[in-house]
Amino acid sequence: MARAATTVLPPLPRPARRRDGWNGLLMAPTLLFLLAFFVVPYANMVYMSVLYKPPDGPYLRVFTLDNYAQALGDLFYWRILANTFWYALLTTAVTLVLGYPVAYYIARAPTRRRGWLLMLLISPLLVGVVVRSFGWMIILGRVGLINTFVRWLGGPELPLMYNVFGIIVGLVHVYLPFMALSIAGALQNIPPDLERAARMEALLVNVHAGNLPWTDYPPPGLSEAHEALRAQEARLRREYLERARDALAHLAERAWHLGLRLVLENLPAPQEVPRTPEEMSFFLEVPRLEFCLDLGHARMAGQVPEAFLARLGHRLTHVHAHTNDGRYDLHLPPGPEDLRPFASLPCTVLVELPPRNPGEYVDVHESLAATGILPEAKGGG
Repeated sequence: MARAATTVLPPLPRPARRRDGWNGLLMAPTLLFLLAFFVVPYANMVYMSVLYKPPDGPYLRVFTLDNYAQALGDLFYWRILANTFWYALLTTAVTLVLGYPVAYYIARAPTRRRGWLLMLLISPLLVGVVVRSFGWMIILGRVGLINTFVRWLGGPELPLMYNVFGIIVGLVHVYLPFMALSIAGALQNIPPDLERAARMEALLVNVHAGNLPWTDYPPPGLSEAHEALRAQEARLRREYLERARDALAHLAERAWHLGLRLVLENLPAPQEVPRTPEEMSFFLEVPRLEFCLDLGHARMAGQVPEAFLARLGHRLTHVHAHTNDGRYDLHLPPGPEDLRPFASLPCTVLVELPPRNPGEYVDVHESLAATGILPEAKGGG
C-alpha cells in the first residue's frame, strides 16, 4: 500500500527591500582586502611565469613559454603533481567519511546546542597550523604518546610520521572542519519532514501552502472602503501565491532528489491558499510539483471537482475522498458518484474518514469499488 506524508509549509517571510548600494559599500573593505592580498599576488605570479629569467639576473620583460615547457617536460614535477592529487583524493575521502556524521548531528541538533557544536568544530581553526603540527609530533613521534604506549605493551615502534600516514593525518585535521561545515550547511537545507518521509519509503508528500493573515472578506458592492479592502486582499493574495510558488519550487526539487513526489492540496477557508482551480493552476509553473484534490475542501469552497480536473489534467495525481455539508469539514463517507470522474485517471485515492466502526469501513470500501478505482473493481488485481 502506498504511504503518504503530510506537512505544512512554514510562513514565508515578507521580502526585504533591496539595498544594493548599501550592500556594495558593506562589501567594499572585504573586496579590497581580497584584491590586494589574493588577486594581485596570484596575478603577479602568473605574469612572472611567462617572463624570461636569465641564470644570473632578475626577470626580463620578455614573453616566453619556456618555463612551462621545462616544467611539463620534467618527470620530477609530474611526480609531485601525482602525489599532490593522490594526497588530495585520500584527504577528501577521509574527511568525507569522518565529517558527514558530525555534520548530520550538527544539522539536526536543537538550535541552542547547534551553536556550541559549531564553536567546538571551528575551535581548531583558531590555532595555527604550526602549533597543531607540533601537537601531532607529540602524539605520533618516535617518543610520542602512541609509540610510548606501544613499547610499554611490548610492541615494535610504529612509523607514524614522515610518511603518507602522517601527511594524511595532518591534512585531515586541517580540512575536517571545512568539510563538516559544508555538509552541515547543505543538510540544513533539507526539511526534516522530507527526510522522515524518505526514511518511511513514502511515495508522496502532501503539502499545504498555508494561509494569509487576513480576516475581513467583505462581499462586493458594499462601499468604496470595502472595495479598497478587497483590492488590498487580492494584492496580498497574489504576493503570497508568488512567494509560495518559489518556496514550493525549491521544496519540490529537494523532494525529487530524495525520491519523493511532492503534491499540493487545495484548502477550504477563504484565507487559505490555494482554494480555487485558478489558484491551483498558478502552481503549474513549478516543474516537479503534483497536485492533490481534496473533495471535501472543494465542496466547502464552492468548487466542483471537474473544474480542478480540467485545469490540472495529468498533474492531478492524488485525491482525498470525503464529503460534507458544505459548511463544516465533517469527513463523511464519499459515494461512488464523487469518485467516478477520477476512475480513468492514474491517480491514488485516500479515503479520509474519522475513527468509525470497522464494518462501516468495509461498507464504504465495497460501495466505492464500483467506481473502478479500487482493486476489487478490477478483479482483485
